[in-house]
Amino acid sequence: MMTDDATVTFQQDEFDAFAKEASARVESLERFRDNDRFVQGAKPPAGLPTSGDLDVLLKQEAAKLASDTRIDKFMQACFYYHADEKGSADMLKVRALLHCLVGRAHNLTLTYSPVAEENLEKAVKLDPSLVEGWNALGECCWKKADYNASKFCFENGLNMGKQNKVSLRGLAMVLRQLGKDEAEKQANHKQSLIFAKQAVALDMDDGQSWYLYGNSLLTSFFVNTFDYSDLNNAMKAYQKAEAKGVNNPDLHFNRASLLKYQGDFEQAANEFLVAANMDQLWEMPRAEFGSICARVTEINNATARLNGKKKLQLASVLQAAIRRMQAQQSAALGAGAPPPPVPLDLSALAEGHNEDKRLLARVTAITSEPNETPLWLVVIDVKGNCAALLVYNVAYSVFHKGDIVELCEPLLRHVTFTKAGHNNNQMVHFTCLVVDHTRVAINGAAPTSAQLAGVSATTQSVDSATSTK
Repeated sequence: MMTDDATVTFQQDEFDAFAKEASARVESLERFRDNDRFVQGAKPPAGLPTSGDLDVLLKQEAAKLASDTRIDKFMQACFYYHADEKGSADMLKVRALLHCLVGRAHNLTLTYSPVAEENLEKAVKLDPSLVEGWNALGECCWKKADYNASKFCFENGLNMGKQNKVSLRGLAMVLRQLGKDEAEKQANHKQSLIFAKQAVALDMDDGQSWYLYGNSLLTSFFVNTFDYSDLNNAMKAYQKAEAKGVNNPDLHFNRASLLKYQGDFEQAANEFLVAANMDQLWEMPRAEFGSICARVTEINNATARLNGKKKLQLASVLQAAIRRMQAQQSAALGAGAPPPPVPLDLSALAEGHNEDKRLLARVTAITSEPNETPLWLVVIDVKGNCAALLVYNVAYSVFHKGDIVELCEPLLRHVTFTKAGHNNNQMVHFTCLVVDHTRVAINGAAPTSAQLAGVSATTQSVDSATSTK
């Protein structure tokens, strides 16, 4: 195309080549930022230094991309079109795409960039149908922790034509941060899971979609369903994500959190260590690893202090307490009521989820810190068998030594752990039971709403600032 001024030209082929080149550069840097930098032996994109603060390097790269003289050249050419001239609408789209490229370049940083937000807002204002602009602006607002604005952007990206996986992933991620009350949070988590599943269905080979689907299943378990199949499906989703090329600390941390819930402490500790070694500035994985090692050691020490005679004494106390409880229940039901069931002991439970089974046990020790999630306890059954008990979503203040706990459909794991003590090879063996607030009663009463711990402290699931990509 030629403008009225022969000194200013706009060549569509030249612009298309530049846009393709710039977009490919941004995408290669995004892949390195989100995934490839964690792969051992992976090289950074050409021109990016191999050492230094990544955020500083990305800011420098953004400035380099944004200052490309071709951007000014194309912008100037766009302004030579009059509003009523043929082709002016196309020039609005060109300007929008240029602002989008500049915005995406500045959005490469791990932290929020106001320059990115400014350019991306201009892009979607000039061309409201620009899906990649809406998605990039949604990510930018996520980094700013403006979750309502982020949701608005991803919704616009989804409404501008056919479905796209980036908008769906963004909505799945941001909805888990929204909700004024528990009912709204639960509804948002349900919708988050729907969006995440739709993203996977659009491209079954996209590892990032599988990863976010796993996150949605994991958080849905704690917020809504408490259905063990969600945990199994989340594990499968994480495995799919890894098989499709996702390899970042977040994935390993979230998988470790899932394994910890299932009582697989050996594998959980290994996954926390992988996450810690991938991102050595991230303190939480190493703290979680240390916590598992410390708690396992304390569980081992607490059970070792109970000799055979003491175990029999505690079991006898538990049996007497159960008889009293059953007598009270029989009296309340009246004559003709069926006899109470014989209390189960640990030997009646199988590895995994024990459907339709209930276990009565007595708390012999509480090894958790007051603000720790989950709660770690030691319990004993009617035959004097000891086990670790992990309780999720119940406040520390609810439990006391000597309490009688009823565990409904507990998850059981026979644990072998070799990292107790952190740096030695001491091997520990014990039985572990896991329940949440929906599957436990304390001294005959279920926890009240005031006795529940915050769900967010339970899951600790991490969506990174860039995980919609």
